[in-house]
Amino acid sequence: MKKLKPQDYLFYRAANFTTVLLLVILLMFIWQLYRGAVQLPFLKPYIVRALNHDDADYQVDLDSVSLELVRSLRPLRIIAKNVTYKKEDAINIIAPKVSLSFSVKALMHGIISPSLIEIDNPSIYLYSRYSVSKDADNEEVKRKKLEYYMNMAENFWDHFNSEDNTYPESYINSIIINKAELELLEVDLGKKWHFSDVNYTFDRGIGGLNTEINALMPFDGSPSSLGLSAHYDYSDNNVGLNFYFADLIPADLIKLLISDNELSTAYNVRTPLHGQISTILQLADIDKYKNDLLLNSDKFIDKINFDFAAEKGIIKFGNDDKYDYNISGLLLKGSLSGSLDKITIDDAKVNLDGQEALLGLKIEGLKQYLRKSSLKNLKLVINAKVDKLETSKLTDYWPRYFGDSAWEWCRESLYDGYIKNGDFNFNFAYDAKGKSLSFTGLDGTAD
Repeated sequence: MKKLKPQDYLFYRAANFTTVLLLVILLMFIWQLYRGAVQLPFLKPYIVRALNHDDADYQVDLDSVSLELVRSLRPLRIIAKNVTYKKEDAINIIAPKVSLSFSVKALMHGIISPSLIEIDNPSIYLYSRYSVSKDADNEEVKRKKLEYYMNMAENFWDHFNSEDNTYPESYINSIIINKAELELLEVDLGKKWHFSDVNYTFDRGIGGLNTEINALMPFDGSPSSLGLSAHYDYSDNNVGLNFYFADLIPADLIKLLISDNELSTAYNVRTPLHGQISTILQLADIDKYKNDLLLNSDKFIDKINFDFAAEKGIIKFGNDDKYDYNISGLLLKGSLSGSLDKITIDDAKVNLDGQEALLGLKIEGLKQYLRKSSLKNLKLVINAKVDKLETSKLTDYWPRYFGDSAWEWCRESLYDGYIKNGDFNFNFAYDAKGKSLSFTGLDGTAD
């Protein structure tokens, strides 16, 4: 055995001692992490600096910083407590806890940026300003709102998907918001929207970007579940959208979305709906029609697919209760195509309390309604096809409002037998006298 020189022996012993000491310190550190968070007050100024980069138009502040072990693929997280995010006159976020992981790739480029942000139980306040007055007409309001949110989407896209990683947001791979309370205030219009149990995710994948938000929205004390997911595909520059909902009563939503003078023309659908609406946006074409997106939507929106299910409820036609249409269950599935001035739905499958039918819909004259909320040029035809229907049950499925006299005659005169190969058209048009969309006639054939 070779004998070490005294100086080599001392170095060897010192190295061993240092290794053991570091191992003991590491074990004590891990043990402390398992016991609870390790406070890191010296990191606070660096974290604040990382979250407030030089060209930021917002301000982030926090109380304390610690290191914690969490149940995740990335178990070691930096935890910031009592975080506030403020963007003047636009966004205010107050979060008791924010988890962070920082991007090594960004550090290699001399940028301090988080790669993962997870926010628990925040209160979020959004302030939307459309630069319109309260007495502005509906056309101006719709145009300004669409312009505002399109600019917001473009800003998000520029920051999170810049080709040269100009912005720190380009290094963020994941954002998670859990159980937020959200208030959206439309300042110009004086409207306030409240959402609870808001959950949001953003994920930068290999093939594209994925984002999703879902929340509960209270309607007269009864909450509805709403959600929107989007996927951007790097390869074809398209965005797939999917809007889904549950326990949504259309009448409650209509009251929030349209003006009071339009309410009288809207049929009161009071039956809980569940379902989804999906489509694909062609991003390259959106830029071409940026100045008038609403009226050129057919240029960049693929056909819209829908799938609805309704529970037991009623549709109120008019103010007389005798026109109430009882629904015990309904399934509706199909697609919508055509320009925004003319919309067509062909052969959507309907199951109404066990009675199957194919439903078609044609709407013309939408441009003037969307621009000026005018019903004057609006025409609507609902086509219903049934293979076989008991004659005595015709009035169960035919809404009395659509031809009161004919409905009464059918109820009193039709008893036995079956209606086969039925093909019926319910026609609607603008009634100048009543200033509303009204039923104008029924035609069709049957065996």
